[in-house]
Amino acid sequence: MTEQNAKYILQSIHNMGGKIEIINAKKNIYRINYKNKSFLISRKFVIRDSIASTGELALNKDVTQQLLILKNINVPKSFFIYDQSNLSKLKTALKKIKPPYVIKPLRGSNSKGVFTNIKNYKEAIKQINNKQTNQKINILIQEQLFGTEYRVLILGNKAIGVLAMIPPYIIGNSKNTVIELITKKQLHTKKKTKLDNHLYSLLKKQNESVNSIPKNNKKIFIKNNSSIAEGGETIDFTKKIHQSFTDICVQAVHTIELSLGGVDIICEDITKDINEQSYGILEVNGKPDIYIHYIPTKGESQDVTQKIIKYITKKI
Repeated sequence: MTEQNAKYILQSIHNMGGKIEIINAKKNIYRINYKNKSFLISRKFVIRDSIASTGELALNKDVTQQLLILKNINVPKSFFIYDQSNLSKLKTALKKIKPPYVIKPLRGSNSKGVFTNIKNYKEAIKQINNKQTNQKINILIQEQLFGTEYRVLILGNKAIGVLAMIPPYIIGNSKNTVIELITKKQLHTKKKTKLDNHLYSLLKKQNESVNSIPKNNKKIFIKNNSSIAEGGETIDFTKKIHQSFTDICVQAVHTIELSLGGVDIICEDITKDINEQSYGILEVNGKPDIYIHYIPTKGESQDVTQKIIKYITKKI
């Protein structure tokens, strides 16, 4: 399992009085023992709805989106690009999608390979060509939604962890330039924000540049999408989520035949009724990271592993 997930899973199992055995460290195979019951995990928890579930649906953003649409669940308008044949239809397809656009791989996680604020067809083609290595392109381009992004961890019919995902930002001090503030903020982050056109465009929208000196206390976002690795923040909303949002996220997870899933959703305010605002589900993660719920930047830590272990052992 990933190092960050492993740390909290091991600690939670120890606190519960359970044990974990290393079966194959190289392949990340572990056996969890709790109250005379045991089961295997590999890297992350995966809980399917039934024995017939494939467990692979969440890996494919296009299939996931199509299934959600069939259930009348709101998702961003999208166009899927698999190869050169439907790339030729992109210009026509974009006329049905309101800009700006987001480009992302059909398979992937943790915001890897995601590019936001694509303004037009020309920019989209340029970005696609940068990603293209062969005839199979396998990406999607979709309408960019605005609001607050949340990660809702669903287990069965409950939301056991809810986080607002805040993109990385800097705070002006009337002394340092934007690039100096970014460098200072990211001294100890796992990733550094690239000085590229995406950053320049985002700063320009906020009337700043890499060399400008922001006014004292001015908040300036340096990414459009959440990225904890680059200094993004999280705020716990587990006890505040409105039941209507829990219901739609539960439905989304079960739609792709899972009992455990991390739903990425954008809305105005997850504490208020879903019927009073717009929303869109970006994707459903079938192998969600659990460590993020233990270390929110603000708010209460959630021991989601304990709930997951108890759920599994009741089923076996």
